[in-house]
Formats: sequence, C-alpha cells, structure tokens
Amino acid sequence: MSLMSPAIGLLNRLRFRWKFVLFGLVSAATVAFLLTALVLSLWRDIEALDREREGLGMVVPLLKVVQAAQMRRGLAAGALDNADDSMKQRLPAATQTLDQAWAEAERVLARFEPRYGGEGAKWRERWKEAADMYASLKAPNPNATVQWVFDGHTLMVKNAILVLHDLAELSGLSLDAEASTAYLNALVVDILPDATERIARLAGLGAPVLAERYLSGPVRQRLTLQVGELDHAMQVADEKLERARLANPARARELEDLQIELAVSVDSVREWVINDILTEFFSQSASAFFDNATGTLRATFDKAATIIVPTIDELLAERREGLLRTATVMVLIAAGAVALLAYFLGALYLAIAHSLRELGAGAQRLGRGDLTARIALLAQDELGEAAERFNAMAAAFSDAMQRVQRSADEVNRAAAAMAASSSQVSRSSAHQSEAASSMAAAVEEMTVGIDEIGRHAHEAESISSRSGEISENGARMVQQTAVEMELIAREVDATANTIEALGKKSEQISNIVKVIREIADQTNLLALNAAIEAARAGETGRGFAVVADEVRKLAERTSTATQEISTTVQAIQRGTDEAVESMNRGVKRVREGVTLTQRAGEAMSEIRDGAQSVVRSVSDISAALKEQSAASNDIARNVEQIAQMAEENNAAVGEVANVAARLEQLAEALRKEVGHFRL
Repeated sequence: MSLMSPAIGLLNRLRFRWKFVLFGLVSAATVAFLLTALVLSLWRDIEALDREREGLGMVVPLLKVVQAAQMRRGLAAGALDNADDSMKQRLPAATQTLDQAWAEAERVLARFEPRYGGEGAKWRERWKEAADMYASLKAPNPNATVQWVFDGHTLMVKNAILVLHDLAELSGLSLDAEASTAYLNALVVDILPDATERIARLAGLGAPVLAERYLSGPVRQRLTLQVGELDHAMQVADEKLERARLANPARARELEDLQIELAVSVDSVREWVINDILTEFFSQSASAFFDNATGTLRATFDKAATIIVPTIDELLAERREGLLRTATVMVLIAAGAVALLAYFLGALYLAIAHSLRELGAGAQRLGRGDLTARIALLAQDELGEAAERFNAMAAAFSDAMQRVQRSADEVNRAAAAMAASSSQVSRSSAHQSEAASSMAAAVEEMTVGIDEIGRHAHEAESISSRSGEISENGARMVQQTAVEMELIAREVDATANTIEALGKKSEQISNIVKVIREIADQTNLLALNAAIEAARAGETGRGFAVVADEVRKLAERTSTATQEISTTVQAIQRGTDEAVESMNRGVKRVREGVTLTQRAGEAMSEIRDGAQSVVRSVSDISAALKEQSAASNDIARNVEQIAQMAEENNAAVGEVANVAARLEQLAEALRKEVGHFRL
C-alpha cells in the first residue's frame, strides 16, 4: 500500500478528466517509448544491412584483383621458362588487366577509408604490402626466378584475399547470421577465393611442367597438396551452396545450376592435373592447360560476380525492405493502438461522467428529501453496482423513515397517554399526600391520648398504693375508694374505647398503606412502560428513560416503605388488641373493686387484697401503655416518613408529567421532520 500511496495521492487530487488525460499521456509515452525502441532496433538492423551492401560493393573489385593476379602469376611463371612464347606474349595484357582491376579496387577502397581506414587498420597495411609486391613484380628483374615470381604473386593474392576478409568483417558481411545470406557470403568471401587460388596455383605449377615436360619431386608434392586442398575447398563450397539453396527456396534452381557448373569446371582442371601431369603423360601443351585453368577461374569469378553477389545484394535488399515494412507496420499499429486507446479512454470518460452525473443527481434528490429517487444506469461495471447499492440504500432508508414515521406517531400517542397517566398519578399522589397528613395528625392525637392514659394509669397506681396504706381507715376511705374506683372504671372504660378507636385507626392506616402500595405498583408499572417507550424512541427518549428509571426507583422505595408501615401497623394492632384485652380485665376488676368497696365493711382484708390486685393490674396497664406509647411514637415517625415520601412522589410524578409533555412535543416534532421526506 505504501508503494502505491504517491500515485493514489496524485490521482485523488485530480478530476476524472485530468486522470484520463494523465492515463492517455502515460500510455502514449509508453507506446512511443516501445515503438521508438523497436524502430531504433529495426533501424540498426537496416543500417547493418546497408553496411553489408556497402561491403558487398568491394567484393567484386577485390575478386577481380585476385583473378587478375592469379592469371598474371601463371603467365609470368610460364614466361620465365622460355618454353612457351605464347605466355610471354599474353603477359602484358594480363598486366594491363591487373592494373585496371587494381585501379578500380583503389577507387572502391577509397570509399571505405573514412569509415574503416582508422589508425592501425590491418587491411590498409596488407593492401600496401600487396601493392609494394606488385610494384616489385612489375619492375624489370633479370635475376627473377620462377619460384620468386610465383611466391610474390601468391603473397599478393593472399594479402588481397585477407583485405577482402577484413573489410567483409568490418562491414558485417561475414558476421551475417541470416541463413539465406550467411552461406552465400561465406562462399563469395572465403570459399571461392580459396578454391580459385588452388586452381590458379595448379595452373601456375602445372604450366611450367608441361612446358618443360618434366615433373620434379617437390613440384609433384606441391601439385598433390594443391589438389587435396582444392578438393576440400570444393567440398566446403558444395556444402555452403547446398545450405544456401535450402535457405533460399525461391533461388534453389539457380543455385543448383551454379553448384553443378562449378563442380564440372573445377573437375576438368583437377582431372587434367591428375591424369596428364601427375601421371607424366604430358599430352597437352602448357598454353592449353593454362587456358583451361584460367577459363575455370573466369567462369568461377563470373559466377561469383554475376550470380552470387547480385543474389546476396537482392536478398539483403529484400531483408531491408522487409524491415522497413515491419517498421511501417509497427508505426501504423502503434498509431492505431494509440488512436484506439484514445477512443476507448474518451468513451470510458464519457460513460463514467454520465454515471457520476446520474449518481450525483440521485444523491441530490435524496438529500432534498425525495426518498423515491432511484438511479437507472446501463453500465454493468462497479458504478452500476454502486448505483444498485444506492438504490438499495434509498429503499432501505425509505423503509426506515416509514418505520420512524409510524414509530413517531406511536410515540406521540404513547406520550399523550403517558401525560394523561402522569396527571392521574399526580392527582392520586396529591390525595395520597393529604391522606398521609391526615393519618399523621390522627396518630399524633392518638399519641397524646395514650400519654394521657399513661398519666392516669400512673395516678391509679399511686392511689392503689395509698389505698393499701389507708385500708385501716376502712369506712372513711371505703367511700372515697368507691368513688375513686368508679372514676377509675370510667377512665378505664374511656381508655378501652380510645384504644379500640386506635385499633380502628390502625385498620385505616393499613387500608391507606394498601392504597399507597397499589399506587407504588401502578407507578412502577408506568415507569416500566415509560422505559420501554423510551427505548423504542432511541436517542430522543434517552433522557425520558433516565427519568422513568428514577420514578421506578422511587416507586420501589415507596413500596418498601409501605411494607415497613404495614408491618408497624400490624404490630400496633397487636398491641392495641392486647391493651383492649387488658383494659377489659381492668374494667372487670374495677367493677369487682366497687363491689368489694361496697362490701368493705364486711371484709377489710379483702379490700387490702383487692387493692394489691388493683396495684398489679394498674402496673400492667402502665407497662402496656408505655409500650403503646412507644409504638405510637414509631407509628408517628413512619407516618411522617410516608407523608414526606408522598410529597416526593408527588414532585416526581410532576416531573414525569413534564417529561411526558416534553416527550409528546418531541414526538410531534419528529413526526413533522419525518413528514418532510417524500416516501
């Protein structure tokens, strides 16, 4: 990815038009580079062919020099033997022919001088050596021998052939790897000059032998060696011609005729040497043998100059034309490829631009609230897939907005219902608060009554104690005791009534606690419903969900408190029942005390015993009243807490009502916002 980052960064900063321009330029530059490299390679091949053809132009002049030097060698060697005057007569003409061939070769080599005649060029040294030797051979030399003349001409021919080899290599002619011309190049540059040299040497060695009618041992060896080398050269020439014929099917017949003619002409010289000279028959004259050999030389050189060299030039020209055609075709193909690339890049740009415009128009319609917008693209590419995904997204968004609209309507209705429920709960909470306040006042009054009963019980206890002390005053105190006992009976009866009323109040408290518990349960249920509706509303109902959770917690606390109150009230009811029972026993005993007081005169001892019983009963009543007082205080505190929680519940319900109203407003706003979309 890091490798592609620069290119990605560049393309991200360009518009599509310039991206395609950049792609086109890069592609055109790549094609141009490859085409240039190909054309340059083809052009180098064409230049190499031109150099080969230029080098081919010096082959014939140098072959003429070789041919003329070979013919002059035989005539000059034969003229020195004085055995055949015809050879002496023909020597000046051969010299003139060599001079003309030499002058023509000099003119041709002058053209090669600028390119291949640099400092230290071997072919120049060899050519100069050949020229110096030719000058020595032409100069009058009375001491010249046949061997010197023969060797001098041989050295001159060798250097001329080496110059031919050097220039053929420098021009690339002998380095050509194309089968159609390589074998012919080797034939005309290497094989035929070597074969003609063997023939010329046979002529130069055989003519003096025929003229003198004498074959020495060394000459026999040299003739035998030259015949063997000629056979080898002709085998190589025959192989090269065969391969050239196979490589050039169009010229196979012409090359086959040349192969046959060369074989026939060379065989005539070879058979003459073998059958007439080496056998020492000496049936032919020196001039006849020389004419036959030189005729073979002319025929060979003529075939090379008129058939092989033109054939090579034609093949090189055809290859050059083929390379030019290839270069032209490559240029046309490249131009067509660039044009086709530009055409498709333009079409691609227009197709992408059209697809992008359609995508942009669809996105703009969707942004304006038209959820029915759909994109219809004919493209089957990634942009077509993007359009299909866009349509799927628009459809999904439309469905989602429809669901949101329905949910908004439901939230609106639920918020209205919740607001109504909150109002009802608020009113119930107000009633609950008032009931709790009333209950607190009643409990307060009950506590005061219990305290008063306790005080009277304490006084009764004191009176009972004194009655025991003054029991001795029987008559006087009996009446007073009867009166006091009557009062006690009335007070105890009143206390019993009060405690009974307290029991009834406790039952009322239980009923109130039951109502509070039902309200708490209803509040908890409403808070749960509110939390569910808030969860349906999503982000817009999160705040209301928090409030609903707080209401639920408050309802749970109210339920817990009412449970505690119920437990306390039940304890108060049990204490009240016990107090009523004790009061009933007290009333009974007071009644018995009154009776005993009326009978005091009969049994003061019984009064004393009754007084003690009264003391014990009053003590029990006092203890019970103390417990009742403590229970009443607890009830008062719990009722006070109930009142406070009722106030808090009322305030919380008010907040819930406000939140419900706000939720209703938000639901209405959401419904209006969703109504802007075209579904």
